[in-house]
This record gives sequence, C-alpha cells and structure tokens, in this order.
Amino acid sequence: MKTNRQHWWISLAGLIGVFEAVMAVGFTVDPEGSTGDKVLGAFVGVAFILVFAGLWQRRKRLRRGNSLMIVGIVPALLAGVVFFWFPPMWLVTITTGIVMVKAAEEALAAGWLQPV
Repeated sequence: MKTNRQHWWISLAGLIGVFEAVMAVGFTVDPEGSTGDKVLGAFVGVAFILVFAGLWQRRKRLRRGNSLMIVGIVPALLAGVVFFWFPPMWLVTITTGIVMVKAAEEALAAGWLQPV
C-alpha cells in the first residue's frame, strides 16, 4: 500500500509549478521587457501548464503524468544556472533536481523506463 510519505516530492513539483507561474507572469507583464522576455514568459507559462497537467494525469496514467512533470520543470532547473548570482535560485535548482530524480526513480520502479 502506497502512502503519501512515498510521494512527498509531488508537492514539491506543485510548488515548482507555482514558481514557474510567477516567473511567467513576471516576464510577461514587465513594462520594460523586450519581445524576447515575452516569448520566455510564454515558454515558462507552457511549462507551468505541463507540470499541472502531469499532476492531473498522474492519477490515471503514471507514465504520462511523470513525463509531463519532468518536461515541465526543466525551466525551473535552468533558472539556477541563468540566475547563478541569486542564491535563492540555487535552492530552486536543487529542489527541481530532486523532483526530477524522484520522478525518474518511480518510473524505473514501475518498469516503463529502461536504464541505459
């Protein structure tokens, strides 16, 4: 029987999705932002949608849900690299890396992802 203790990382994935939503809004509504900032905001917004679609799909199809979450949190993983000078982004990057590892670990345990 699976308990919530085994899936603690799903809450972190939701928090990362919220972080991406805030980033997307920030990039999009910045009055001094360039067209590139608007496109980046749209890209991060799509990633936010992918994270929450993955959380929703996970109940029905574990493989699809985890895949969507892994793809959706990639921009948050890159945020720590892009904003390396801002230490709170390091925490976001480390947390995102942990969530990606846990999602892949669950995928390996379910047998749908073969190790290379």
